[in-house]
Amino acid sequence: MPDETVTLLFTRLAGRVPASPWRPRLSAEWTERIAGMRSETARRRTLAGLWLLHTALPEADLGELVRDTEGRPFLPAGPAFNISHCGDGIACAVGGTAGLGLDIERVRPVSLRRFARFLTPEQVPAAHTDPAVFFRAWTAREATVKAGGRVGLARIARVRIDGDRATLDGDTWHLQWPTLAPNWVACLATAAPTAPAGVTTVSAPPV
Repeated sequence: MPDETVTLLFTRLAGRVPASPWRPRLSAEWTERIAGMRSETARRRTLAGLWLLHTALPEADLGELVRDTEGRPFLPAGPAFNISHCGDGIACAVGGTAGLGLDIERVRPVSLRRFARFLTPEQVPAAHTDPAVFFRAWTAREATVKAGGRVGLARIARVRIDGDRATLDGDTWHLQWPTLAPNWVACLATAAPTAPAGVTTVSAPPV
């Protein structure tokens, strides 16, 4: 039986949210990194993701947040976490001690002429009538690549999926697709089997 659990928090950004309610206490490096972002959208998404992390781990000191050699943020004392965003949706998965990857996508029309290579031959006809079929496959690949720590389109193409397992570079990852919200798809990839992830939708701080 799985002995680890993962918690997933989800929120939607609406309107212009002031920076201060989203910002836990961060190190000087992270404060400067966020302030230096040219895109307000990127800045807001980053702050929202860190706010979700702080909400999930209120006792954690996010001033200790550092980046690994691939630029991925982590807490030296754990637990593992991963943040994903799409449009106005932001999610943060927290739990376990090993690799953890999360990808979320809003279901929307997609050009299968460009992305059919990421589907199995059996999935292509279904994806033409139901875009969610494509996004289940895509989020599985993205989550696996993120769990492995090194991203890139070439690595996404190398992921092999068999049911609720994925393989990449000789490593096996366990997949689950928690129910996030209507018209949204989420996938978690973990190094070890975990219990079904609990999903909590939280409201953004008031504008």
